Amino acid sequence: MNLPKKVIITGKTYTVKGDITRIDSTGCTYSQAIMIGTKLRSDERTFENFLHEVMEIVAVERLHRYSEEDDSDGSIFVMNHNQFYNYVIDVAAAIFPMFKTK
Repeated sequence: MNLPKKVIITGKTYTVKGDITRIDSTGCTYSQAIMIGTKLRSDERTFENFLHEVMEIVAVERLHRYSEEDDSDGSIFVMNHNQFYNYVIDVAAAIFPMFKTK
């Protein structure tokens, strides 16, 4: 799968890099970088990982993610329906440019 080199998330430009040596993926709001591990991953799983990072960054930027002090998989995502609507708009805005339209 060809990952985009950059993606705009909540108005900020993030650099996207694939790493064929890793299976995990990470996103960092501080450095505005996303790393997608592609080792042993199908295109579908690679896209899922990319989408996961985009969605989590939107949740962090919009203050919908709450986590434990050590962040050991204890994250909770909280939003009402109006916030979810805006969340969907932010995610769609980040992903839509990657799709070819007529």
